[in-house]
Amino acid sequence: MFGCALWTHWSERNKLIHDRKQKSRKDISYTIGWYLRELDDTEVRMYTRSRMEAKWRPPTGLIVKINFDGAFEKKSSRLCSGIVARNAYGEVLVSRAIIHPNIGSPSATEAIAYLWAVKTST
Repeated sequence: MFGCALWTHWSERNKLIHDRKQKSRKDISYTIGWYLRELDDTEVRMYTRSRMEAKWRPPTGLIVKINFDGAFEKKSSRLCSGIVARNAYGEVLVSRAIIHPNIGSPSATEAIAYLWAVKTST
């Protein structure tokens, strides 16, 4: 899921740099959704999940690190996405949580969270 969003964003960035063609955010969002629907339609699914202890590591220098995630509630078809941007000292520069109603698929969770992170960072 995240890979589709990242790949689409990277491809569109390259088109802008090399071809001077720019899609709207809405078109990019549609493209990501299309890729995710294609993935949902495939019958091959591999579920592996390992439990790892994650620890936040600060960026170096003047870099700002943006972390994001999302959670899907199937019963109400809602998604909550959140982002946090921190500097090298761990200070929170921006934080945001958004509830998205009427989300039809849990596979859209990471993509939507990613899109909000990109929109907030620009």
